[in-house]
Amino acid sequence: MKEFTKPPYFLDHLMQERQRASSPSPGDGRSPESQSFVATPSPPKKSTQTTRSWNNATSTGPPTPRSSSDAQSGDFPKPRPSSSASKSRTPSKMPEGVKDDANAEFVPTTLGEAEASTRTRPWSSVFRQAGYTVGLAKAYGWQVQNAVPHSNILRVETQSGSYALKQTHVSVERVQFLHDAVRHLRKQGFAYAPRYALTAKKQPAVVRQNRTYYATKWVEGNHVNFASLPQLGRLARTLAEFHELSRGFEATRYNPPAEYGVASMIRRRSEDLRNILMRAETKAHPDEFDELLIRLAPTLREDAEKSLRIAEDEMCRKFLLQDEDNPGLCHLDVIPGNFVYTQDKEVFLLDLDLATFAPRVLDMAHLLRRSLQMLHWQSDIAYTCFVSYDTVRSITPEEYLWVQCLLTFPYRAWRLAHTRYHVLKDRTQTEELRDYAAQEVRRQAFLEAYAEQITREVE
Repeated sequence: MKEFTKPPYFLDHLMQERQRASSPSPGDGRSPESQSFVATPSPPKKSTQTTRSWNNATSTGPPTPRSSSDAQSGDFPKPRPSSSASKSRTPSKMPEGVKDDANAEFVPTTLGEAEASTRTRPWSSVFRQAGYTVGLAKAYGWQVQNAVPHSNILRVETQSGSYALKQTHVSVERVQFLHDAVRHLRKQGFAYAPRYALTAKKQPAVVRQNRTYYATKWVEGNHVNFASLPQLGRLARTLAEFHELSRGFEATRYNPPAEYGVASMIRRRSEDLRNILMRAETKAHPDEFDELLIRLAPTLREDAEKSLRIAEDEMCRKFLLQDEDNPGLCHLDVIPGNFVYTQDKEVFLLDLDLATFAPRVLDMAHLLRRSLQMLHWQSDIAYTCFVSYDTVRSITPEEYLWVQCLLTFPYRAWRLAHTRYHVLKDRTQTEELRDYAAQEVRRQAFLEAYAEQITREVE
């Protein structure tokens, strides 16, 4: 029980290293920045030298718990922080190039020149130009004052407020499921998923010309910056709360298929990767992408095999079976554009179209991988995410193993190769694969250190 209730080994290890580093012995010449959680090589130089060096970045501790006074939606209960999250974990210095002032990072969203020009046009013409039928306004009973296109949605300003109107690929039944899930979450105290607007017939979705639409309350803010540790910590905690507070929810009509076949997914992707590598190696006239993929092939094969061994481990399989008995919801589309950071320093979850019952390690690993890629595999990313998740519910050894499994699989290289070989070729794919190769030394160093620490935690 002590192993499950005390802080994870490598978090304590990190803090001990921090304390030793911040109090160097007289005359030993060490500075506080000389210690780090993970052996992270410095950025690659033009030379071919491969000797590892230690990054002087330190980490940020967990964000302070939300209080009811901070919440936009009034007073409601919050998940109680786990005892494994210590408030004493305070960073001495942020990584170079990473902002630590969350207040300074928020800039109120304003309309650009192109968007401002729509204010001089009738909202109906904006609807039509975006491919949205004008009849949607009548279906929702809106008195539209203005409409502004934002990426793949419309911001519709009405007398009753602003809404994000979206055309979706999911079924009406799934929109109803998501609407019911958000209502359940709000009853549990989770106010960080915008409400779905109901039509005049009290339905959360509208079908027009064989297309499905839904609308949610507009959330003002900026997309979450995955390169900002303060924002990343808040996002991780919000995802953890989303998962935990949705446990026990079950819609009365339609529930989408759960996503617990993680081991099967790794197996399919590993087999696909092996076949792609064989095709590349047997090509009579390989192009630049093929040649780079062939050079990476030994490491790609090794990583895929390591990932599959972890996925098929008995302890990991038992964990999924147990978690599936009382599952929570996962977002499953963890990209910056699907999360909004507000002026109140809260994070809202948008675009829940893919959300379903799944182990939270999927969202955790997706968030980690994308953030680590942006910050060149700095260990502070893992520290921030793990501590934030741990404030909601302690991470188990099995979950750490699943995160290791999902990060070890060479997802980015596989995705690029899969798209190129099975879907379409694009000139940007070669550039992306070069970027993947440039990060490989740092990625492998992170995975090696993570694996060593997780082995100690499990043992």
